[in-house]
Amino acid sequence: MAESYGLVLCHDIKKTDSGYELNEQTRERTDTGINLLKERRVGKLIMSGGCEHLYGITIASLMKKYAIEMGVNSEDIIEEGLSRDTAGQLIFSKIGIIDAVGVKKIIIISHEYHLPRIKSEANFIFGNEYELSFLGVAGPDERNGGAELERKSLEAFIRTFKGIKCGDSEKILSRLLEQHNFYKAERKEFLERLEILKDS
Repeated sequence: MAESYGLVLCHDIKKTDSGYELNEQTRERTDTGINLLKERRVGKLIMSGGCEHLYGITIASLMKKYAIEMGVNSEDIIEEGLSRDTAGQLIFSKIGIIDAVGVKKIIIISHEYHLPRIKSEANFIFGNEYELSFLGVAGPDERNGGAELERKSLEAFIRTFKGIKCGDSEKILSRLLEQHNFYKAERKEFLERLEILKDS
């Protein structure tokens, strides 16, 4: 059977007296990924989350550190530390890691409230050549108006990538870096870091 990868989408981290650590939702998602790995349902885990511009450290690196503390072999973890939002997580993980190693079966992990939007975005980004499945962690969306925020985020995603064929990685990446407010000011840097990720 072809190997599957688990893709764990971060939520956020929190400040402590000794630095930063995973917040509850990111820890729960990471625990779910660790369980998949220990049950041998996936061969490797992609820890996805950047935001180094906010914290001076990538969320993915803290997810990896936590997983290693939980007994996971470091060689079974791949970091995607470029992204600043869900679309970036999916796009950079696909182009920088998944396509680079040729994996076609992916289990995407987040919270249940997040999955409807993730499914729409992932199916567009990955296209029809991948076998995607989704695993949701139980728990409420603690944001005020969370459902409305999810709806607006999906609408913004659809507007941003309008006119592009699903699975067209080159055009999807180009549109992300040209139009998305989180990335367009540092387009060249993201392209350079993506090439490094592909080769790592």
